[in-house]
Amino acid sequence: LFILEHVKSAVSHCVDCNLDTNSTMQAARLSRETAVLTAMSLNAFSDAKAALDLSLKLYNNARLYKSVDFQVARAETLYELGRIFRYQGMYEDSKASLAEALSIYNNLNKRKNVFLNGIANTLHEVGLLELKQHNLKDAEENLVKSLELRQNSSALSNVNPQCAATLHQLAAVHVARRPPSLDKAKNLLLEALGLSSQIGQRA
Repeated sequence: LFILEHVKSAVSHCVDCNLDTNSTMQAARLSRETAVLTAMSLNAFSDAKAALDLSLKLYNNARLYKSVDFQVARAETLYELGRIFRYQGMYEDSKASLAEALSIYNNLNKRKNVFLNGIANTLHEVGLLELKQHNLKDAEENLVKSLELRQNSSALSNVNPQCAATLHQLAAVHVARRPPSLDKAKNLLLEALGLSSQIGQRA
């Protein structure tokens, strides 16, 4: 915890230090990673949001708007910000952040076709967000797109645990329907269990 607070303090001073581009990018990435750790380990979502806001500010200071690395890094921060907003119940803000991240990934993918993982992750998160709001049709549509992208791409690594997570959420969509589609949900969960995934996910 002491080290985490020290990192937060150090990164906060980087905004006014007139760092070179590479150092600014590193500081922004460190701020994003600090936010993820703060959210996941401490459930301190307000602190995590502040760290992500700082990350975006640092990326803007880097002034590399046409750089692919800059765009990817910004999309990653926007994705994490979308997740934090969802945890806080700020669904419209979450939707806006995720939409911007998805737009960046899609625009980059048109040129290089190597940003499929970012697209799949973001679609999964959008699906989760829609499920939270009981928008079941939109939730299913985004989760299916995410799943198909993972299943049909040989370029993606670590696919099974991610597919299992998406299958789990699709099952939740079918359970939430009125009336619930319990047979479909059961089959999706069995399919998820058939994939190689982490013990926590299997539980």
